Amino acid sequence: SAFQDYFALSWETLKQGMIWQLISFQFLHGGWMHILFNSIGIYMFGRPVEATLGSRNFCKLYLISGVVGGLVHVLGSWILPANFGGIHSAVVGASAGAYGLIAAYAVLFPHNKITILVFFIIPVTLTARVMLFAAAALAVFGIVNPQGNVAEGAHLGGLLYGLIFVKALLHSNWRFPQFGWGRKKTQDTGRPVPESSKREWGKASSTQLYESESSVEFISREVDPILDKISSQGIQSLTEKERKILESARAKMSKT
Repeated sequence: SAFQDYFALSWETLKQGMIWQLISFQFLHGGWMHILFNSIGIYMFGRPVEATLGSRNFCKLYLISGVVGGLVHVLGSWILPANFGGIHSAVVGASAGAYGLIAAYAVLFPHNKITILVFFIIPVTLTARVMLFAAAALAVFGIVNPQGNVAEGAHLGGLLYGLIFVKALLHSNWRFPQFGWGRKKTQDTGRPVPESSKREWGKASSTQLYESESSVEFISREVDPILDKISSQGIQSLTEKERKILESARAKMSKT
């Protein structure tokens, strides 16, 4: 139809300059089941991701995952038409964005358990990290052995972008709403660390420890390892003491 020609995404139409299709295709679907499953995925994984990263980062992650997924599909249809449905095939749906959210969730909460219904009957419980690997493997398998009209290239592209986006975010100076601050990049000043900064956490309160040394020293010694732990094991892995350290840092930085 003319509507699909203008708003669904394909290599032929994108080559003609219809770049808006990189956004519009994400809001079109091939039926109510297609909409239902994408909506369930966005709801399940999107809520905790948005609560962790904030609404602005959530929107960037979701929409750009869709754009990247769409580009992977149409480029694949040009380079390997037999594996991606051909240059005339059009892709629609929010799956690429949803897969970006799945990747983000797996990075943020790798040990959280998810129960899925295989063939809508058999319940299988996986950790988020295993689910991410399984989703990537299925997408690659679907590209190598195409079955039906599923845009596996879009799924894989969305997964990869979601993974890269959150990994980069965790190691940047972006702010997290639940802590009120993010990781700060520091440089070695070459100055010796004062003895007061070498005290163990148990010998002083978080506020006392923070005030006894510079922000750079505190972040490098105490906070950066915690952010690395969040990146590798998820926010839920933090101990009460580690959360207090982050709260102390947030309070101090809010005054500067």
